[in-house]
Amino acid sequence: MILLLKVRGGMFKFVFDFPGSKTDWLHVENLVMALSLAGQGLGSEKKHVASGQAYFISDDQPINNFEFFRPFIEGLGYKHPSIRIPYRLVFFVGFLMELLHMALKPLGINFVPLLS
Repeated sequence: MILLLKVRGGMFKFVFDFPGSKTDWLHVENLVMALSLAGQGLGSEKKHVASGQAYFISDDQPINNFEFFRPFIEGLGYKHPSIRIPYRLVFFVGFLMELLHMALKPLGINFVPLLS
């Protein structure tokens, strides 16, 4: 929902991530299956084999976040951003906005940072 509001509000104009950064999204059906299997593994029929174990659930299809959302954005009729801003610059601007937020808060000014 937040992404949709940003796109419609004209705030989605730049790509600002590491070019090689990827996220492994997980389809809800795979999550439900994993939870079901883990639940079975906690039962006495499976001799509590899952008890105390850590599991990493993945669709094993890592993708860049901006590329992941491309079909959604273009499907809404908006152009996918092509301008890439260096991550360090975005991080620095976000840091400055957080400082500004903290400085204005005691004065009763509710400054909401665009980046956080």
